[in-house]
Amino acid sequence: MSSYPTVDAVTFIKQAISTGLFEKVKFAFPCAGALEVLVPMGNDMPDGIYVSSRYFFTTPDSEVNKNFVRKYQARFNEYPDYMAGKTYAGIYFIKAAVERAGTVDAKKIIAAVEKEPLAWDTPEGWKIMRGEDHSVIEDCLWGETASNSQFGFSIPKQFDAIAAENICRSDEELKAVRKNFEKMK
Repeated sequence: MSSYPTVDAVTFIKQAISTGLFEKVKFAFPCAGALEVLVPMGNDMPDGIYVSSRYFFTTPDSEVNKNFVRKYQARFNEYPDYMAGKTYAGIYFIKAAVERAGTVDAKKIIAAVEKEPLAWDTPEGWKIMRGEDHSVIEDCLWGETASNSQFGFSIPKQFDAIAAENICRSDEELKAVRKNFEKMK
């Protein structure tokens, strides 16, 4: 489990702790909710840092997520990170798209998905792929860190989900972006 933004976040957090920075400034880290940050920080992660993650194994409290976490832990002896959750979701998107198209022919799958949005269930909840731009519409999770003895590392004490509809571009906004892009060509 390693990627540059999360390694940089761990380095920054460790250095900032020694300066007392988190006692003076409230922080929000888009990548610090990743297990690649939380696990190496352990319970040294300061409480009260707002973090985001694309997927977190403790949420939602659904059978799909519980089953995924249980099987992942049994196989790999660790909690699934956001990359595992996204990979799982991607595989099941392909499954749903093939089932909708009734074939494995790529052009027919694309046509079936572009005909209308495709929704499918994942460990992190329902996702929707819009046909017009192939964007996946999903909620964004934010939470405030707190030391957690059960897991041995800080985790968000709860997550607040920002609804996908509130953070994704509308059809009108997408059309304006495309129009501006075409002008730049």
